[in-house]
Amino acid sequence: MPLLQLPKERRNDSTSLTVQVTPSMAVTMLDALPYLIDYPYGCTEQLVSGAYPLLYGAELDPKLRRSNAGLNQAVGKLLDRQSLDGAFGLWRVGDAEADPWLGAYATDFLIEARRLGAPAPQAAIDRALVALREVSRPDGYANVSYRMDYPDWWAGSSEASKRATAALRRRASAYALYVLAKGGKGDLARLRWWHDVQMKTEDSPLAKAQIGAGLAMMGDRARAHSAFLQAVRSLGYKEETDWYQSPLRDLSGITARARQGIGHPEIMEEVAFELAGSALGLAGSVRRGPSPAQHHGRLTRVLRYMATHSAAPHKLTGLASMAAMSPYHFLRTFRAVTGVTPHQWLLRARLREAAERLANTNTPVTNVALDVGFDDLSNFTRSFRAEFGAAPREYRLAA
Repeated sequence: MPLLQLPKERRNDSTSLTVQVTPSMAVTMLDALPYLIDYPYGCTEQLVSGAYPLLYGAELDPKLRRSNAGLNQAVGKLLDRQSLDGAFGLWRVGDAEADPWLGAYATDFLIEARRLGAPAPQAAIDRALVALREVSRPDGYANVSYRMDYPDWWAGSSEASKRATAALRRRASAYALYVLAKGGKGDLARLRWWHDVQMKTEDSPLAKAQIGAGLAMMGDRARAHSAFLQAVRSLGYKEETDWYQSPLRDLSGITARARQGIGHPEIMEEVAFELAGSALGLAGSVRRGPSPAQHHGRLTRVLRYMATHSAAPHKLTGLASMAAMSPYHFLRTFRAVTGVTPHQWLLRARLREAAERLANTNTPVTNVALDVGFDDLSNFTRSFRAEFGAAPREYRLAA
């Protein structure tokens, strides 16, 4: 298979092709910036999408200073559309035509703009976050100036429009919960509910990644890992009624959220290989490897090693090398055989070892956590409670 497939209709005597190789896709955006800045329309989505690249352009081109007039003008226009309740209008203040997902997008932009030194007032961001608190509840009445429901004719029938409304609210709530965490107003209980309950029936990969990033920022590493893996496995989803959705947008959004939200090397490595495989799958470039049954002997050797060295850090590439497999196919095969990823398997092995020590020794809880491979007590306590339904000290007393 060729690395680059040229269009069949291309003529060598009348067309040209330029290939640009760069470690960052942002480099290729520079040529598009003038078009974005001069885009002739101006709804809130177009306004924010046109201004967002200006926040990062200075990293690639010193001429594009973050304090430039284009960015200042965009922030000013956006703030002029904010109602007293914190919501943003689609075209003008108070028009109640913007959907809640767009409100989260606009607030996300303002938070990032302020973080990078742009003139985005904290008071305006705080009002926007108050509005998103209403949006973060996917059910019930929301007292905020966003369009929270589609009319009956929207999707062709009343029932289809109700389903579209339910999807709109779910995905807006996921984005709102992420932005609330990013803005320092996170709701950990609702993020956990979204992961434990809502994610079972959610199809949107980006919504799952946003919940994962929110959980990561709030310190729930185990659920964050689970959410990102579920997000990657949902890639390829397409929703015709969602104006802002596409498989490519989901892939880029998950990549950005994973890079931002995952700080643990073992987790990031797994998610990165899953993302790479999914990206190739979307491009139709993944070839099927041997069936998992052919690798049982290799995996047994790796599992025995992991069990006897569960407290040690393990890199996915090292485990794959031990099994004489590529990291991507090792990850797929390991999950097919065990039902979990290597990181999840190690986490459970460490928790089982911790439970045994808590029940049979008087070793302090902190020492137990460090001895079995956890790097901080709070993460150990959260993971232990999620696995056994009780905190470590409670488990010891009941043992």
